[in-house]
Amino acid sequence: MSLSLRKTIQGQGFHTTGFLNQPPTVLRTAVNGIKAQYERKGHGLEEAINKILDEYPRLQQEYKRPGSRSDRLYQSGVIHPPNNDTACAEVCGNDPSQLVSRPERTKEEDNLAIHYGLIASANQLMKNALIRDSLAAEKNVITEGITGKEVLCFEMEAAGLMNHFPCLVIRGICDYSDSHKNKEWQGYAAMTAAAYAKDLLRRIPPNKVEAKKRITKIISGSNAYNQTYKNAMERITAQDANGERLAKKGLWWITCAKRPLITVELQYAIAIKPGKSEFDEKSQPNIEDIVSVCAGLVTVDEKSKIIRLVHYTTQQYFNRTRDIWFPKAETDITTICVTYLS
Repeated sequence: MSLSLRKTIQGQGFHTTGFLNQPPTVLRTAVNGIKAQYERKGHGLEEAINKILDEYPRLQQEYKRPGSRSDRLYQSGVIHPPNNDTACAEVCGNDPSQLVSRPERTKEEDNLAIHYGLIASANQLMKNALIRDSLAAEKNVITEGITGKEVLCFEMEAAGLMNHFPCLVIRGICDYSDSHKNKEWQGYAAMTAAAYAKDLLRRIPPNKVEAKKRITKIISGSNAYNQTYKNAMERITAQDANGERLAKKGLWWITCAKRPLITVELQYAIAIKPGKSEFDEKSQPNIEDIVSVCAGLVTVDEKSKIIRLVHYTTQQYFNRTRDIWFPKAETDITTICVTYLS
C-alpha cells in the first residue's frame, strides 16, 4: 500500500495514494512453502546469523544482536524531544509507566518473529505513533479488493519499485515507527532480512528462475530506473512546502558537490542563509529528517558519516534531469558558498 504523509511530526495525518503490485507467483509460492515449514520446524535464522558472525568476527560490532534492555516500546503518547539526538534511555528513560509491557516469547516460539502481510510504503519516514496505531488497527484497508488486511510495518522504497519490476519486499524491523529511533538494532535487522531472503531463494527451483526475464532486461526494456526516480521526485513534490524545500536542497547539494559530503557538512550547507553574516546553529536540519523527506533517494554510511545517493544510477538520472528538478542549483550553491566565505 502506498501512503502520502502530510507531515513527519506527530499530530498530522496521512492519505492512501494507491496499492502496489503483488509479488510474482514464483515468490509467493516460495513464501507459502517456507512459512509452512517454519511453522512445523522453526526457522533457524538466529543460528544461521550466529554462524556467519562466528566465521567473520569483524562483523559482530555492527550486526550482532543487541541486548534486550535496548528494545523499548514506548506508550504512543510519549514523544522523543524534537531535534534531540540523545539516546532514548537518557532522555525518555525506562519508567515502566511509559513503556508497553510485552510478554517474553515461550520456548515453543521462535526468538525471531516473522510477520507476513501488508507493508505501507510512505513518502516520508513514519515517526508518528498515533498514526501508526490508527493504521495498525484499521480493519477496512482495501488491498487488491480484499478488506481486513492490517498494516504490519512502514517503509519508503517499495512504492518506487514494485510497480516497475517484479519483486518481494522483505524488511528487517529495527524500530517501532515512532519518534524513538533505535539505531542499535539497524545492523541486526538488516542481517535477519538477508538471512530470510537467502533461505527463501534457496527454495525456488532453478528452472523457475531461468524462466523469468533477467532484471537487466526488465529495467532496460521499461526504462524502470527513470520512472522509479521520477515517481520518487513526484512524491517529494507532493509533500508540504517545507518538506519539499528541504528535500530538494539536500538532493542538489549531494548531486552537485564535487566530492562526497558528510552529514555535518550538508547540515551546515542547508542552514546557511544567503545574505546573513551570522550563522544560526539552531537552523541546522536533523539528518534523519533530510533522509526522510528525500523519499528513499539518499542514504547515510554510519561509519564514514557520508550522505550519498542510493545508487549510481540516481546520480546519472539527476545529471540528465538537473534542469528540471534543480534549475537554479549551481547559482544557489555559489551564493551560499560566497555567504559562508564572507
